[in-house]
Amino acid sequence: MDTKMLAQMNKSGIFYILIGICFVLFLFTKSPVFGVLVAIFIISLLLVEALAGAKEHGVKKEIWETFIALLAALAAWYAFSFLLGTSAPLNGIVTCSMLPNLERGDMVVLQGGEVKAETLQVSASDFERLKEPDTLVRYEGGSLEVNGSMFAYCTQKTENSALCGQFVQEPEKFSEERGAFSFSYKKCPVKLEGGQTGYTPCIDKIEYDGKSVAFDKRNDIIVYAPSAGELYSPNDIIHRAFVSIESEGKKYYITRGDNNVIADIQAYNYANGKFNLPPLHEQVKGKVLVRLPYVGYFKLFISVFQIGDLAFVEPQGCKSVLGS
Repeated sequence: MDTKMLAQMNKSGIFYILIGICFVLFLFTKSPVFGVLVAIFIISLLLVEALAGAKEHGVKKEIWETFIALLAALAAWYAFSFLLGTSAPLNGIVTCSMLPNLERGDMVVLQGGEVKAETLQVSASDFERLKEPDTLVRYEGGSLEVNGSMFAYCTQKTENSALCGQFVQEPEKFSEERGAFSFSYKKCPVKLEGGQTGYTPCIDKIEYDGKSVAFDKRNDIIVYAPSAGELYSPNDIIHRAFVSIESEGKKYYITRGDNNVIADIQAYNYANGKFNLPPLHEQVKGKVLVRLPYVGYFKLFISVFQIGDLAFVEPQGCKSVLGS
């Protein structure tokens, strides 16, 4: 490809136009094809600009200018990190677990500082028991031992269909115990695609040592990195703080997505035995300060090797919104 053609392609803005068209089509159709095309055109744009610059000004100058641009971007990142008090001032929303407050494709600006959530003082032994997935479910007329939660059990197991049917119809009659912690359910409305409304069991409150904490959407939304091997790893999780736990001088959080029916520590995969632990305060990268709609999609498209199909394919849960 000669210098004139590269220069013409670069100056014509053809790749910007193609990126814009494909991005708009992706937003309207949610077709992964247009998402893939956006990623391809972004990479092509960067390559064409680099080649055009190298042929026009020389390879050494282009490398130097690229180095300066990267240095400036790095300096801006660290400046924002310092001002906002976090090592990661930006993050993108990958799933629909925070609908309707945060949408897939949003970019969020983070800040450090104290997390707003009610605090429970928990003994070391009680906290260790909380981290285990073994859960005792109590209901009218009996009890059942499950892993994770009654919701996780009923969505993956079939041997107790009658009891699970009762759970769906009357979730308020079910509670879960993990040692000294108790989890209560209620029936939550769900707005379905097409405007229809259904109902589903959802976690209502957590009780410990005589203190009851209800899920409060005024609490901060935090971004945390799950530990390796957990169900939600390796990607960052952006969920709301349900309750803060202080135990032996350390702070942890029980979190839940606004569009999820259970807390993160109640999720359990019966196929591989994976579950989640309450994240330590040091695992928290920050709390959400501002959302920037749609901007996060570009981060998703170029993160395909990190998040796989989630970069282009809309995940489960995006067609319904949980009420309170």
